[in-house]
Amino acid sequence: MRLLILCAICLLATSAAASILPNGGFEAGAEGWTIPEGIMRIDNSVAHTGTSSLRASWDDPGKRLLALHELPIHPGKRYLIKAWLKSDNVHGAFRGFTFGIEWGSATEFIGGSYPMGIGWTADWTEVSFLSSVVPEKATWGHIFATTDWGGVGTGWIDDISVTEVDTVDAFKWRLERDTVVGSEYSDPFGVVIESVAPEAFGEEVEVTASLCSPPWNTQIAEKKLSGERAEFETGKLNEGVYKISCAVKSRKTGRTLLEPEFRTCWKRPPMQCLTVPQSGILLPGSKWPALDVRPYQVGMLTGEVVDASGVKVAGIPDRMLQKGKDSKISISGKPPAPGRYEICLKLAWYGLVDYVTVLPFTVLSADEAARGVVIGPDNLLRDRGKVWFPMFVYAHTAYDFEKKAETDGRDPAITKDVLEHLTGTPFGLLDYATPTGGLEETVALADRCARRGIRLALSVKDVYPNWGNAETRAKGFPGQSTEQIVRSLARRLKDHPALAIYYTNDELSTQYFADLRDMRQWLHEEDPLHPTLHVHYDLECIRELVPCYDIWGHELYPWPSDELQRMAEWSDRITSTLPKTVPFWGCLWAFRGEPNARDLQRSLAYTAIARGARGLLFYSYYDLKLLPNFDERWKDLVELGREIESRLPILLQPESDRPCRTRTKDVVLRTVSGDKGTWLLAVNTGKNERSAVITVDPRFKRATEGSKALDLSAGRLRLKLDPFGVKLIELR
Repeated sequence: MRLLILCAICLLATSAAASILPNGGFEAGAEGWTIPEGIMRIDNSVAHTGTSSLRASWDDPGKRLLALHELPIHPGKRYLIKAWLKSDNVHGAFRGFTFGIEWGSATEFIGGSYPMGIGWTADWTEVSFLSSVVPEKATWGHIFATTDWGGVGTGWIDDISVTEVDTVDAFKWRLERDTVVGSEYSDPFGVVIESVAPEAFGEEVEVTASLCSPPWNTQIAEKKLSGERAEFETGKLNEGVYKISCAVKSRKTGRTLLEPEFRTCWKRPPMQCLTVPQSGILLPGSKWPALDVRPYQVGMLTGEVVDASGVKVAGIPDRMLQKGKDSKISISGKPPAPGRYEICLKLAWYGLVDYVTVLPFTVLSADEAARGVVIGPDNLLRDRGKVWFPMFVYAHTAYDFEKKAETDGRDPAITKDVLEHLTGTPFGLLDYATPTGGLEETVALADRCARRGIRLALSVKDVYPNWGNAETRAKGFPGQSTEQIVRSLARRLKDHPALAIYYTNDELSTQYFADLRDMRQWLHEEDPLHPTLHVHYDLECIRELVPCYDIWGHELYPWPSDELQRMAEWSDRITSTLPKTVPFWGCLWAFRGEPNARDLQRSLAYTAIARGARGLLFYSYYDLKLLPNFDERWKDLVELGREIESRLPILLQPESDRPCRTRTKDVVLRTVSGDKGTWLLAVNTGKNERSAVITVDPRFKRATEGSKALDLSAGRLRLKLDPFGVKLIELR
């Protein structure tokens, strides 16, 4: 096997098929190509070979227009695409100035393959890439050239070729071990290369394996394979989820020739222990917290509860844990008095202690609960004793939008504009900029919010060591560590009337697990009266990061922008994965240039509510501000917030034990019942009108939307929903 792989990797293909793309060198002008006017043209003064190339130049990062040429593709085949690229000051785009291949059917776009292009200023560079296998249902294909999303600058492309490749299994590999358990002595992750077919790539290749941290798949380690196997040591890794990818690269240029495939692996602690409730903040009169234990190895669990002075106040019954079998453990005894406690747990095997963990928790006094923001048993916040459904808008008051760079201090004009627009609305402020400028500047912002009746989600997500913006944020706290910064903020602001929550994570994952966990602990120790919020988009991180957050906010950013049904499906997966005592908040995309942005925003917000969201975050003010119709879009968003706010007494009622149901495509339902009666929230997540047939509990004889009677008979409600439409219906 080793000899086979080594020989295959070094093999150089000796034959090349003819290109199926006519006029790939643009010597016949634009013949066969569809070229966007104004930003792309045939350039007869710049070429790699011959006399012509395609030139693309634009300064609008919000556009991604394509030059296209149709291709006669065949399902079950791969395609080797090659081109020569040149660039002048191309920046702002992940893939730079690039090209690729895409396919679809008569009814839908299916997908494609997208090589990494070139950026900044570069002379002619050859880029080669092997596509994925064209799916069976594909009926059309095209090659394209573009500057990727968010990019500006000028690029040229020439000598494009597309050749059909019969080799489906161009590269095969597997994980030898995808789960390891332990700490510094855990086993390595193993990668095994099963086959490589270099003739598919048309050049000498090499294989690399990378260990990455999701969700951005930041590379932790990379290894070139000289054989069929590689290992990554795990002893120094944080517990949590990781990704391993294997890439086929050009031996000559080092460029990736095939879209890397990422596979998930885990480093597990011997046992994961969570308190119930997950926040570890208990309301007055609560019983002892329960324990949710997920063992990853066999052992005897022992433990005790100690108070703040280290005195044992309760015991935990010994329990023999079986690998893979979750255990629910109760702590009995007289309800704990207000104060801070620790649950100290040990896992032993054959009398040797393998693992020790400590779970802190706090019992609030009645006075503390009455003046803080706490998570209730229904996962709704209690703000100074009152049920609260929070809605926040992202903003950034310390950013130079022309230079696209963080600034050392808050911009007075931007700050004033943001606060004036939020005043009198249902929205609070989540300012990316905090704590830029230091403690006093952060307190001053909170004071300005309080005077205007604006609640503040205090962002401390950018103060982690070695994180991108940490240095800028720390300039206002000279000589202080991350812990000192966080503790000083919490001590100063914990009784501030504007403070609502702490925003502690924006998409960071396993690589920062210890930092995220410590951040939550410091905040709980200094200020147990305000919960912590994580915002993420990676579903695999939900369980792995549980020890690091109180509230989980999930990014519901549809792509394409009208695929809202997928957001409903994501929300279902989120709520089924989260511990039952963790609130789910919807972090919603603020639609930009879509002509039906208002309807999309409204449908997405109600979809999140229908799927159990206990709060909403709107991303973002600064994106909307860049739009030419900002005033209209902001007005729409405020109207939506006020509509939701007016309906909260109905929407926040408990979910009915006899819910309405439908099989109608794209229609999402939520049935609630309480003091305000029984109501049905119906949301069309699709772009087509839907005639829904909804099964209703037969005890209900009437259905009304406002003063309008609806068609309800024999337990069937017939309802027409506009594209992305929302209806709130009373059942009687």
